[in-house]
Amino acid sequence: MKLSFRKSFARGAAEFFLHNPENFLLVQGTGTGGMLIRATADNLTPAQREIFIQYLCAEGFIDGNCESPSRFHERIQNETQQPVRWIVDPFWPVVDPAYALHIRRLRWWIAGTMMVWLALMALLVCF
Repeated sequence: MKLSFRKSFARGAAEFFLHNPENFLLVQGTGTGGMLIRATADNLTPAQREIFIQYLCAEGFIDGNCESPSRFHERIQNETQQPVRWIVDPFWPVVDPAYALHIRRLRWWIAGTMMVWLALMALLVCF
């Protein structure tokens, strides 16, 4: 499971991108000592989810002792003490409007540059 990580300080959350299977994950603290994980797709097996949660625990995102995999598995399976909620929400990634405007301008600039280049190549071939 290849993973990219970006910490978002403005929202107090961490964003992850899994490359295989492809999935965006947003990890937020709930304020009660637990974690809320929002995923854009429901394509992770329970074993992959457990590995990801163990990674979060090892990196310090989740409080508690997660060193023993058997103890960790028991804690995750216990619904009353479950520190992590996993929600599939394909609509949580929101693009900043300023970033979208920048990308739109960049696309137009690239398209215009290509048209000028094609016109110059046509002039070069004709003469």
